[in-house]
Amino acid sequence: MLSALTLSMVAALFAEPQASAAPATATSSPAATAIAAGTYSYRSLMNGQSLGSTTIVVKHASDATEIDEQAGGTVNGVQATATATLVLGADFTPKSYQGQYAGGGQSAKSTATFSGNNATLMPPGGTAKNFQLFGDAKHFVVIDGLLLAGFVALPAEMRAWNGATAIAVLPLYGQSLPLAPDTNAPARPATVPATDSVVSVSGAVPFALWYDPASLIVDELDVPSQSIVVTRVKS
Repeated sequence: MLSALTLSMVAALFAEPQASAAPATATSSPAATAIAAGTYSYRSLMNGQSLGSTTIVVKHASDATEIDEQAGGTVNGVQATATATLVLGADFTPKSYQGQYAGGGQSAKSTATFSGNNATLMPPGGTAKNFQLFGDAKHFVVIDGLLLAGFVALPAEMRAWNGATAIAVLPLYGQSLPLAPDTNAPARPATVPATDSVVSVSGAVPFALWYDPASLIVDELDVPSQSIVVTRVKS
């Protein structure tokens, strides 16, 4: 059974997957060919109050990119920690994902594996669920509540696939939803560098990912409807 902890973590960003969403790169810049390897720190705010912090580590091995995450903070008054590992193939297509969550005396785990046109999700305490690509979608992406690993991958994925329609899988829910290009670019926040490009997503919970086109590293995630801002802490 899905624990109260995991529900509260995901509800802060996605109350339930409802309508289709729509990501797109709204600006064009010289394209990087890989997500820059390194360690990146982020802080999260909701209504101007601290939610927590996240460390992302990007590594390359052979034809794969691995994104590791360690996060901690307070969700609905509960101290929580989480880890995630997302492995991407040569064209940034997801190969595997694992998320683990702990807090309030509870723990949970979710996984996703991918093979061709099929994705298999194992939500916390549930049974395996299979999803297939459909319509114009040629790729899967991972969106896992407040965890950033899947968001960090999105700029590289959208650039590599020219903003094509994709199917997002939500391991915590054991569900999926379609993502298709959006032509509406959001206003650039004052905190975002003038050279940053953007992936914008409309739908049930619109958000914008501002990223450095030279490194494909996310600088800021904005979720206006939830008053959530996640910013990269630069040394």
